[in-house]
Amino acid sequence: MNPTSFTIHLKFDIDASCERVWKALVEETASWWSRDFYTQPDTQRFIIESQLGGKMYEQGLDGNGLIWGHIIGLQKGKSLSIRGNLSHRFGGPAISFLHLELEVGETTNCALSLEESYMGAVTDKLKEDVTAGWKVIFGESLKNYVESTN
Repeated sequence: MNPTSFTIHLKFDIDASCERVWKALVEETASWWSRDFYTQPDTQRFIIESQLGGKMYEQGLDGNGLIWGHIIGLQKGKSLSIRGNLSHRFGGPAISFLHLELEVGETTNCALSLEESYMGAVTDKLKEDVTAGWKVIFGESLKNYVESTN
């Protein structure tokens, strides 16, 4: 397979303050991250550490887990940039750069913008799967959690 790349852009309007969305995003991730997206059989929770060099990862039993990426950029309360590695098992090998940014929305209190780029052995199917996954994770799970606990 020849190396290729793609970038996806998504935006989710959330009826809550950006402060509330940020708190849910980085402090309450385990409460809303869908178990359907766990990759390890013994994953107990999903964590996003909001500090430079922090991890975005699944935490399992007995030290088991999977690191999805590392925080390479941070503006607390506003944005996270995450670099990840995608193994062959999950559709790679590839490297990804995910950027999440909160801003005051046009029709709601907060808009979450997502931009993710993949470079490596990637396919159109991977792009479709990643796009659909982020729509569920952020556009449904996070949005519904924040709006119901606001």
